[in-house]
Amino acid sequence: MNKTAMNGNTYTIHLGLLKGRSSNRGTDNKWTRQYDERGNDIEEDYFDTDGQPILCKKGYAKITWKYDARNNVIGHTYFGLNGLPIN
Repeated sequence: MNKTAMNGNTYTIHLGLLKGRSSNRGTDNKWTRQYDERGNDIEEDYFDTDGQPILCKKGYAKITWKYDARNNVIGHTYFGLNGLPIN
């Protein structure tokens, strides 16, 4: 990781080359994570240098989490490159 930015409830981290397509092999792809008002991670997305979704090393382009009132994870969903759930 080499660059980090925070904007509201979203972190953007530039990771370097990830598994998947990239139009510019020598530059960074990015990872973003959004969180709720309680500090829980609610969404994580992976993008190439053109801002298009790419697969992370675990094989998904996006993951979302759901929590109960006590901040326990009660569910998660993985998404593919087409934005549709894959689990």
